[in-house]
Amino acid sequence: YRDGSLYDPQGFDANGIHEETGTKFNANGYDRDGYDVNGFDKEGIHKETGTKYNAQGYDQNGYDANNFNTDGIHKETGTAYDANGFDKNGIHEETGTKFNAEGYNRDGYNKDGFNAEGYHKETGTKYNPEGYDCNGRDKNGFPKDNSSKDEVVNQPNTGNENVSSGSDVTANNQGSDYGMRL
Repeated sequence: YRDGSLYDPQGFDANGIHEETGTKFNANGYDRDGYDVNGFDKEGIHKETGTKYNAQGYDQNGYDANNFNTDGIHKETGTAYDANGFDKNGIHEETGTKFNAEGYNRDGYNKDGFNAEGYHKETGTKYNPEGYDCNGRDKNGFPKDNSSKDEVVNQPNTGNENVSSGSDVTANNQGSDYGMRL
């Protein structure tokens, strides 16, 4: 080094050995590049992935994104299940599927991607990417098959109206059609 020292300002020699510990890590457990033995820096960012998780999906404390360790034990419950009854693999303890008895997965979404409040996980709105809500209706209230908006009302066709009838109801102009949509 320029000052004639055998060690850099952080206390590492040319081979990366720390002057106090005699290892590649300083007393705080970090190497000359600022990473611990598991490859995490002081902020918990992994040197290879650039995220807070290593390539195996575990953070600096050994937990995955759902707070399970490598042995499948949950950080908060101390059991193989989280507080909502899901294991490391997202299987619910009672149903044996990826969904609980109410039909929601570990992340709170049903099979169609809606949460209990009716918001879709991809769009963040009350409608999925195709434009349908959690009940399968579009913004005008019509279902995907466009069969009827509401219940069929019993209002006879007098034969003088043009009935907008959807795909399965037709106006017969005989004064007896009861298939009008509102």
